[in-house]
Amino acid sequence: SYGLTGNDQVWKNMDKYPFGGGGGFIFGDDFISNGGIAEGQLPSLNATFEKSCKANLGIDMRLLNLIDFNLETYFDHRYDIMVPNENVTSGFFGATASNSPNGIVNNYGVEIGMSIGKRIGDFAFNINGQFAFSRNKIIEMNETFKPYDYLKSTGGRLNQFYGLEVIGFFKDQTDIDNSPAQMFSTVYPGDLKYKDQNGDKRIDEQDIIPMGYNTQCPEIFYSVGFDLEYKGFGINAQFQGAGHYTVQRDLSSLYYPLMNNQTISTHYLENCWRPGADNTEATYPRLTTTESANNYRNNSVFMKNVSFLKLRSAEAYYKLPENFIERFRLQEFRLFVKGMDLFSLDNMKETDPEVMWKTYPAQRSVHFGFDLTF
Repeated sequence: SYGLTGNDQVWKNMDKYPFGGGGGFIFGDDFISNGGIAEGQLPSLNATFEKSCKANLGIDMRLLNLIDFNLETYFDHRYDIMVPNENVTSGFFGATASNSPNGIVNNYGVEIGMSIGKRIGDFAFNINGQFAFSRNKIIEMNETFKPYDYLKSTGGRLNQFYGLEVIGFFKDQTDIDNSPAQMFSTVYPGDLKYKDQNGDKRIDEQDIIPMGYNTQCPEIFYSVGFDLEYKGFGINAQFQGAGHYTVQRDLSSLYYPLMNNQTISTHYLENCWRPGADNTEATYPRLTTTESANNYRNNSVFMKNVSFLKLRSAEAYYKLPENFIERFRLQEFRLFVKGMDLFSLDNMKETDPEVMWKTYPAQRSVHFGFDLTF
């Protein structure tokens, strides 16, 4: 299928000439301190609706009365997106131009699902799996000039993580003296050492690079499940996972210890740089009670790939024979034990990667019970 749609959420009053409060001004030979009125942002005289050309192709099939398969791929070309016009400045009074409909973003992805199931005598089985991948690319955003390609957002993803690449810790003052100039703050042994991306012998905002993946939503979702039954005995399980998802570990109580009268987490204490120690296994910078503009900013140490695979549910059960339960006028009697969120395969030891401190983590639970059907 193919279609053209749009987004009517256009910002209000973009075509107006706004005025705001101004500072003092000269009148004759006197300075008037009373606030005046100043011109605001230039209007968007060509404001319009964002548009979206969508195309998708899907296939559904069943093979050998056994396999169900579906595939869908899509492409979404969004254009006329209102974006800042930072490259255009008025030559009359120096105001920055308002937003213009020059933004272009492409979204694309694929979804695949398959199920295999059959009953053979007393044995029945079903195995199923789903996979989804989606990604976007910024084609145009009126981006201001950037001296290095790696600083540009154009050509990259929306919500891309950007940070400094950590190459280790400063060992001592000699190491600091022989390193590029550190422009964020004064550094000490145990502070993070960053890679000089452009070779200018300075560590500053020009050394920030894209790393990781989307910071708002995983690019990959998948699940695998099965259901097996033989003569009343059964077992089923459902695995679920996500991938290509990056977060900044910035929970101050966990990762910024001792500053602003905070305590220190066991996780940080056991994994930080320590004076006189080997520090080959250290993950975090030295302990300090003062702010460190060098250490606590977006970087590859506090960036984390939070991909995971969870056993979302698993159940084992037994159905009593029909010739036995009929005497009690029952249609079915089933005993079961069921578990939820039994384990997670991930590289986050300090929290649940699915919630990342935003809410209470999922709890492992096990239930025993029975079902009666009359």
